[in-house]
Amino acid sequence: MKLRKEEKGNRLFYGLDKDLLDIRFELFEVLQKHNLTIREAVKILEITSKEIMISMKDERL
Repeated sequence: MKLRKEEKGNRLFYGLDKDLLDIRFELFEVLQKHNLTIREAVKILEITSKEIMISMKDERL
């Protein structure tokens, strides 16, 4: 799995060269291994996605 960067107009998009369903399944496996509840997992994912968005904004500066 590797990160790819696409430019569409004046916007940058980052994506993974992997089927989204595979990514979700792998994520679910990780959450199960750590015995997280769905509520805990959602909170972690929200924080992670915010961190990723912030770091991607920083790269463009």
